[in-house]
Amino acid sequence: MLLLAGLLVCCAAVFYITVKSYPMDYDAEGNLLVDPQKMMDDGYGDIGKMIGFVIARFVEKIRLFD
Repeated sequence: MLLLAGLLVCCAAVFYITVKSYPMDYDAEGNLLVDPQKMMDDGYGDIGKMIGFVIARFVEKIRLFD
């Protein structure tokens, strides 16, 4: 159940990060304050770590390597 729930949450998060609109805020000198692509890359990296955790937990739980 944890594997399925974790993967569903990760899929939903990838969808959200992909379709979310990101603000394009600039400072007084015209520099972009927050880079939307960097924000997306950070989110994808975190989701990858979560998927790795969920799969590792599943492998540990079923004791494939005993």
